[in-house]
Amino acid sequence: MKYSQTIYLGVNDDIAMAIDKVAGAGTPEVILVIPPNAEIFSSIVNLKLLRREAENLKKHLVIATLDRTGQHLVERAGIELDKFNSQSGNDLRSETDRKENLDENVFDKGKDKGKETENYDSQRNRENISSLKNVSAPRMMADIIIPVRQAEPIVDHVFKKEEESAKQQKPIEFDEIEPAIQPTDDLAEPAVEIQPEYSQKGVETFWGQGNREPALINENYIAQRVEEPAQIYIPETKKEKKKSLFTGKRTKKLTYTFAAAGLVVFFAAAYFILPRAKLTIFPKKQDVAYNLSIVADKNITKIDYSLRKIPAQLIKIEKRETKEFAATGESAGSQKAHGTIIIYNNYSTAPQSLVATTRFVSKDSGKLFRLSKGITVPGAKMDGDKLVPSSISAEVVADQAGADYNIAPSEFTIPGFSGTPKYAGFYGKSQAAMTGGSAGKSKIVSAQDIENATKTMNDLLKDSQAQELKNQIPANLKLLDGALAEGEPEITFSVGVGTAAENFIASIKAQITALVFDPKYVNDLAVKSNSSLVSGKIENSDIEYINWKVNFDKGQISMDLKISQQGTGKIDIVNLKKLLAGKGEVEIRKTLSQIAEVQSAKINFWPFWVKTIPTQTDKIEIIIEENK
Repeated sequence: MKYSQTIYLGVNDDIAMAIDKVAGAGTPEVILVIPPNAEIFSSIVNLKLLRREAENLKKHLVIATLDRTGQHLVERAGIELDKFNSQSGNDLRSETDRKENLDENVFDKGKDKGKETENYDSQRNRENISSLKNVSAPRMMADIIIPVRQAEPIVDHVFKKEEESAKQQKPIEFDEIEPAIQPTDDLAEPAVEIQPEYSQKGVETFWGQGNREPALINENYIAQRVEEPAQIYIPETKKEKKKSLFTGKRTKKLTYTFAAAGLVVFFAAAYFILPRAKLTIFPKKQDVAYNLSIVADKNITKIDYSLRKIPAQLIKIEKRETKEFAATGESAGSQKAHGTIIIYNNYSTAPQSLVATTRFVSKDSGKLFRLSKGITVPGAKMDGDKLVPSSISAEVVADQAGADYNIAPSEFTIPGFSGTPKYAGFYGKSQAAMTGGSAGKSKIVSAQDIENATKTMNDLLKDSQAQELKNQIPANLKLLDGALAEGEPEITFSVGVGTAAENFIASIKAQITALVFDPKYVNDLAVKSNSSLVSGKIENSDIEYINWKVNFDKGQISMDLKISQQGTGKIDIVNLKKLLAGKGEVEIRKTLSQIAEVQSAKINFWPFWVKTIPTQTDKIEIIIEENK
């Protein structure tokens, strides 16, 4: 089997014609010989399409041409160039084109059959050759229309030698060439007998140089070898000609044209629409240490970056404790009970004076008590038409000694107002029991008892305050030592020193003021104040508070900070996209190496043929990913 076949293209042969010829070749290797200035060299797309079709047909394609521009396009299209035969000085014409003498035997149309035609016009030879270039099957002589076209310059010397050799050649009888015009198997109509009055020269067809007029087109022409001689064939009917316009070579040509246009549109769309790039950046970690002075202020609600102030909170906590103690003192004789009552004026808006020893009698027990000292009960107040009573507290002492006067809380009347309207308008009430009444020796509250109770209550308050701070101050707030102010505690006892009592009760209360702040404000202010990591990401931050001063009157804490941070700087993704648009891998590395915040990066292009970042920033994806 023959391994390689050489096919010669014409100047005007288009890409569809070339593809048809390659497809019709019966060998695994096809050598295309293309003349200079051929139409197929008008675009590199033609050569790429030709290469793709050859690959689909599993054929090894080689091109030989003397066209320097064509040679460059062939190599760019990825097709093998026959460099030896494409050198200047080589004759790339077919062997048929290089024949010195063409077969110009003609037959006389007159009565003398077989007579040699001596003076056959050279111009007639050219027309015959041109008309027979596209003939691939026998056709009746009367139906052959010889088109008028100017011969290619490459065969001019053939025509000149053709004229000289025509005069010297021996006449050939019609019967001698009869076997050459036998119809082929694939003709649509059977061959008819050739009448004696018709004659025709046997002329070799130049591959790719023939006229492609519709009257001479035949579907079998594409599959013919270059070496096959032209044959005369029987004309097609009008119906068959009309059918061939849509089913023959023209249909294939249109199909390939549309396919080529579709491929061009596809590749253009792929070039402008599909390309994308994904850039993954691993930022550089930095360790930064610096000092910062800030103020925590209760009078602001958000961070003031210019003045370096953060919000603070002033928290007040009131703590109260009560405890019962046993009296340890002893009395030498009887004691009178005593206590406190509240005296009300529900009589008039005028004040009322009461002298010491004024009597008050308990409604429940009938026990008599007297004022320890004189008082004045304020006047009542008017609320519209209604009288609102006023009141005052006063200490009373039992009229007699003895434990019987240690009575429970009770209501009291003033016997001195008996028989007057004031009797109902002035009265008293006790909220606690009377205490201290005794007969003979008894327990009394000593001064030492009061002193011991005071110390115990202060210690109890201090312990309870610490727990109260934990309960009242949220865990996210920072309390510095010294940012806590304790008010003076207030302590009271149920009885005084020397009062006869088995037990007594001590009560203490105090107010605590704390100035606290949220550490997250400190971190935010520290990040904004750090020029290296501004707007970046802080991974670790260690802040030490030193040299703070608290001013409760202003509600401020001024402090110095010693800060150590580790993090990454801010990378401007929008600006980075603009810098990288349209750049290749080498330029990308160069650009990223100039950005201090970038440790390393990796780039992915899509589809596989893309080698540069798209110029459209919306097709660029940048991801910031932490190093593991």
